[in-house]
Amino acid sequence: MRLSGGLSRIGSLGRINPAQGARNCTLLRLQRIREALYSPVLDNADGPFASRPPAAGGWNTLLDLGKVVSFAMSILSLCALLDTAFFIPATRWEDRLVASLARIAFAGCVCLISALLFHFSQPQVPLARTLPVRLLLWALSGFSLLFVLGWYLDAYYMPLFWRNLPH
Repeated sequence: MRLSGGLSRIGSLGRINPAQGARNCTLLRLQRIREALYSPVLDNADGPFASRPPAAGGWNTLLDLGKVVSFAMSILSLCALLDTAFFIPATRWEDRLVASLARIAFAGCVCLISALLFHFSQPQVPLARTLPVRLLLWALSGFSLLFVLGWYLDAYYMPLFWRNLPH
């Protein structure tokens, strides 16, 4: 009976009178246990999850999944651009250039959408410094360099090579 009376006194008053005598230590322990058991988890949490509400976990997971899928789509669109620019047989370089311009626009749109998802997850990072935009810019600069080099070698070096072959 004393235990239930002590718990009701803790629950109703919230504080214990220090003049109660020997029961004071037991009631203080019970009050600390009650506060530890019934306090919200976020008040005791430390680390990166302390400030997030519980419902934000689902949206963050969905955002992370969207980032992965959109980044994979960015890589695949750049692979399609690479295929169009270099691996179409029996086409002239001018035709490859025209076909590649449409793929460049498509890859740019996919990388921009992916960059927006990366920017939403970390708003302090500028849009131009996100990973998909960097990947697009590096890939376009590398593809352009290789395209110009291939066109130059096909136009100026290959005729010399074919001319010097024995008949």
